[in-house]
Amino acid sequence: MATGAAGPKGPTLPPWFTGTPTPNPGSILFRNLRRRSGTFDYSKLLATLPDAPEVRQEIFINNYALIREVFAVPLPGSAPFGTAKYKWASAAFGETGLCDDLPDPSECELVYYVAEMSSLPGPVRDGWLSGLSQVSRNLIQRRDDQGVCCPTQRFLGFDQRNVNQGLLVARGPAAFEVVAGAFDPGATKRAVEGCNACPPPVVSQYGQASLYRWGDGNVNGRRLFQPPAFDWLGRGSVLWVQSGSVVRTLDISRMQQVVDTTEGRARRVADLDDFQLLAQAMSELGAFYMLLSDVPQSLADFKNGASRNLSGDQRTLTLRLLEAWPLLVSYRALATGLGWDENGFYLALALVHEDDADTLDNRDLFRDRLLQAYSFTTGQPWKQDIVRVDDGVQGRVYMAKLYGLAIAKRWVDWRERGDPLVLHE
Repeated sequence: MATGAAGPKGPTLPPWFTGTPTPNPGSILFRNLRRRSGTFDYSKLLATLPDAPEVRQEIFINNYALIREVFAVPLPGSAPFGTAKYKWASAAFGETGLCDDLPDPSECELVYYVAEMSSLPGPVRDGWLSGLSQVSRNLIQRRDDQGVCCPTQRFLGFDQRNVNQGLLVARGPAAFEVVAGAFDPGATKRAVEGCNACPPPVVSQYGQASLYRWGDGNVNGRRLFQPPAFDWLGRGSVLWVQSGSVVRTLDISRMQQVVDTTEGRARRVADLDDFQLLAQAMSELGAFYMLLSDVPQSLADFKNGASRNLSGDQRTLTLRLLEAWPLLVSYRALATGLGWDENGFYLALALVHEDDADTLDNRDLFRDRLLQAYSFTTGQPWKQDIVRVDDGVQGRVYMAKLYGLAIAKRWVDWRERGDPLVLHE
């Protein structure tokens, strides 16, 4: 490991996503959405999710395989061998500046792969398993003179090369995560048994699942990124490794729920029509990061929630504005995401309705809302941030691509900041 001067610190990201957007001075161009076949099937990921309110309200999916495809990022180990194929990372750090102390060239490629992925828009939320979370990316880019370079997944027989998609649900102790890709339970078993620096796991069997457990899931400052399965808060893991996926929870009871769901003993989110429609729509829209939820934005919720933080006059004025602007009719579930195509970055949107008539109504109302209403995040009209909208309806689903760097970067503000993009009556 390196013992000399510290490595590079926090390079500047490429300006194509971090630059200041140019306001749109005119109106919005509306076009019919050209539908395409969905590239990815998210049903297998959703099949791991227990049907519970805390799960349905917030499901984040990050499609790293699509990111690699859209932005032409090669996997480590692909030809030609070497770090020069990671164009941004090698330009920022030199061809071995991040890993010249690593004896394994393939691990050096892995470091550059993570650095290359970090030059692209990052997920709003991600778990520990993928090794591609913002915390993991920062760890790669801020290597210190102790040679810290890679998340601890490599002690489990897999790393970022194995991961195609990641899924994260809920928050706090109830949170759990799933990664899909190519995994080898035998390789994990050998890696765990062969790790002399790792505490031994508690191994148990539940149903058909072989489970590994380290720690108690509580925050522990002395365990930060410790092998084999402690995250950036020092929390341990319960892991279930299969050939096509790995599941991580913080406690054994939550993992048992996931196993019951996957093995058909409990109802799954994948069995719900609304979430099947959302997943299909986001696949067709080509989003690589997305949030699925059955908790729509409603005016009543805004009155009872976010608006209570405003002073009396501010609250009165805000509610008057919201009621004056076009409101959508009620819908059942929604998804937003971030995508990119030949026309640039866009916010992907899907709304699932009670019936076809409501879908058609909301297509027109949403267009009116974009032209008349304001964003609370920026204090500016929505239309200033949107260059073009491609939208369409399919049965109970309204789908749209909202083009423009400013709107795309705020694809999850409706959830994270309460920005009333899709407010219904």
